[in-house]
Amino acid sequence: MLLLHNTQTTSSASIGVTAIASYDEQIIKLIVWICPDPTLYDMVEKSLIQYRTVDDINKSLQDKVSGYRNALWLVNTINYSRTTADTAPGPNRSSQNLCFVQVPDEKIVVFVAAVVS
Repeated sequence: MLLLHNTQTTSSASIGVTAIASYDEQIIKLIVWICPDPTLYDMVEKSLIQYRTVDDINKSLQDKVSGYRNALWLVNTINYSRTTADTAPGPNRSSQNLCFVQVPDEKIVVFVAAVVS
């Protein structure tokens, strides 16, 4: 089981937050690119805590966001072998309909977006 310990205590996931996690006695970083909705972030974090494969994380998260805020949600969880984009968090990331979180040491990216709200 992955145990995430956020290094900041806030009511929502701030831009650029790096959480430190312990998994099989290894330290794992979780980078929050975009996720100002604290409830949505909590759903993502819980799925990352409970599951290790992208299929299981994705299924768990789809179940959690189904019907949230009466919106339709797109959930993608992927493994990647290399990153061609800048992975540093940036400004102007305030949409409540978007959550983008990375676990760089495990090469996992989770992306959740409201399609219709």
